[in-house]
Amino acid sequence: MKRILAVLISFLLFSAQNQANGQFTQKSNIQNISTLVDTLKIKDKGPDVVNIKIFDEAYNNYLLMLQRRHRNWVQIKSGWLINQTSFSNWAAGGNNYFASRTFLNVEHKYTAPTFNIHSIFDGAFGLQTTDGVTRKSEDYFKLSITPSWRLARHWEISASVLFNSQFANSFIPPADVILAASFMAPGYLTGSVGMKYNNLSKTLEVYVAPASGMMLFVLNEQLAAQGRYGEKGRKVIPKLINYNRVTYKKGNLVRGMMSVFAQMETYWDYQTVPRMVGELKFDFKFTKILGANIRMQAIYDDKINTPSINAGGKSYFQFTETVGFGLTYNFTTPKHPAPPEAPRKKR
Repeated sequence: MKRILAVLISFLLFSAQNQANGQFTQKSNIQNISTLVDTLKIKDKGPDVVNIKIFDEAYNNYLLMLQRRHRNWVQIKSGWLINQTSFSNWAAGGNNYFASRTFLNVEHKYTAPTFNIHSIFDGAFGLQTTDGVTRKSEDYFKLSITPSWRLARHWEISASVLFNSQFANSFIPPADVILAASFMAPGYLTGSVGMKYNNLSKTLEVYVAPASGMMLFVLNEQLAAQGRYGEKGRKVIPKLINYNRVTYKKGNLVRGMMSVFAQMETYWDYQTVPRMVGELKFDFKFTKILGANIRMQAIYDDKINTPSINAGGKSYFQFTETVGFGLTYNFTTPKHPAPPEAPRKKR
């Protein structure tokens, strides 16, 4: 019996060894991995591709934005100024007085390498009340647009369009019944082409236009019939004139608290005495919202009947001065550096 069990155990061990060799140690079932052929094909996408068109458009818009900031400059000056004087049982006498003046000045410059355009709007309106009687003390607006092309370092060829008039009616005191002026009576529209000189610091500008055109408007029927500002009965009077303008402007004076503006304009029709208009302004800035303003204007025009002429005198010279203190607001765009390179054209 023991002999039979030994034979069976030996047979089982021999069978198990052969089965293990057949599964793990037979060389015929082993293949070299390096010799296998990869039958799985994966599509090669290559490196990441950047959409050049979108990138170019975005970069171009960025450069254009930098260029606009660098080339455009805007300055706004506005304010509401008041003066007031009151007397009560004052032995020396005097008139109660209150004056209010509102002004707005907007200036824009676009500067390219060989071209620039300068636009200015300047206007003011004032009222004064003396012993209960209210009259207009100041009323004007002026719009000028001057494109220029550079010829040399200090010289440019320029065109200029200038339009100026007033907002509301004016009457002759003390009765305040006779109309003296109204909107577009008078009104002036001047167009010219000439040469412009700028000094190195851009504070002085001289503009000379020997062949210019001016339109004088007197659109009020009553004033046109009187011939108060030109020829009787004519509402529109065209003229060929010589137009000249000298402008001086300087800011950041007295520790940045004061700026000055001076301008002289002449209009000559080659036949009569030139019409001359001079202006001098001082702006003071004490705090962000408090300031003062002094404005003086002089006009010589022998075609305008001044109060002196109406009274039998001989003076055509006109002069006005306003001084005010009150609330002011100034805004100036900061200076931006030039873009790193010229923007590319859009595709």
